[in-house]
Amino acid sequence: MPSKPRPPGREPEPEPTSPAADAILNAAEELFARSGFERTTIKEIARRAKVNSALLYYYFGDKTTLYRTVLTRLVLGLRQQGRLSAARPGDVPQVIGGIVEAQRQMLLRHPRAAVLLFREMIDHNAAHAHGLIQEIAAELFRPACLAIENGKRDGTVRPDVDSRFAAISTIAQLAYFMLARPAVRLLMDTGADYPAPSDLAAFGRHAADFAVHAISVAPPRSRTTKKRAGKESGR
Repeated sequence: MPSKPRPPGREPEPEPTSPAADAILNAAEELFARSGFERTTIKEIARRAKVNSALLYYYFGDKTTLYRTVLTRLVLGLRQQGRLSAARPGDVPQVIGGIVEAQRQMLLRHPRAAVLLFREMIDHNAAHAHGLIQEIAAELFRPACLAIENGKRDGTVRPDVDSRFAAISTIAQLAYFMLARPAVRLLMDTGADYPAPSDLAAFGRHAADFAVHAISVAPPRSRTTKKRAGKESGR
């Protein structure tokens, strides 16, 4: 059945489920990421999915609805972990770690997601994704901002931190790591299969730690540490 338009504020509906629909969505995700929405045709998607073109119209109605369904599938992958993060708004490391882990799990399932979303921003000024960005705001951005503001109040986060900038920086790290894979491979002198899932997990841990330490109030140094620092500076 074709997807129905959803009113603002409603959660995205799950995509149709069947082997043929899954094959169509996977093929569409790959081709939309590679060539963009305008240059990708229904016939190309059907050929890649190894189905008759009529099935695309049966399940999705038209190319625009199929495209929106592909984008919606990415947000559905972030939703559950985002809600777990929002349930612990006072714990900055837990919330930031949950956000990064939600992204990692989504990117493992959809490694072309960063490229696809970037194309949508550049080619269409996010016109097809306004509602989805609101979903991301509700599930990831606002909980991160709330946790950081709570951290500022309880003294664990630096008072000069702009929570909006910090939340955007947190969300951007993993997306950029995947988007810039060709450059990352050159910078790190790795093979064409980089990053593997274990590499993405390692970078995810780094990204979460990096984000937390960047905004945290440094714990006071012990007297022993201060003496050692003084001796080293006097050498």
